[in-house]
Amino acid sequence: MKLVDFILRTESVFNLLSEEGKIDFLKTQFVDSGTMRKEIFDEIVGADPSKNNKYSTWLLNQYVKTVIKPFKKVQ
Repeated sequence: MKLVDFILRTESVFNLLSEEGKIDFLKTQFVDSGTMRKEIFDEIVGADPSKNNKYSTWLLNQYVKTVIKPFKKVQ
């Protein structure tokens, strides 16, 4: 493996492990794929109580499996 390939792969892994990289990866997986609307994605990720979005993946998957029902606006 060339050094450049190694550096690029290492950088990709680091980006996935960072908070922003994780959210970008999840957005690609759920929003860009058409699985859910961006507004719902943002609301679910915003509901994650952990500082580093540790539970976002689980929450998003629960919504997709319809374990979590769509949010209703309370007025």
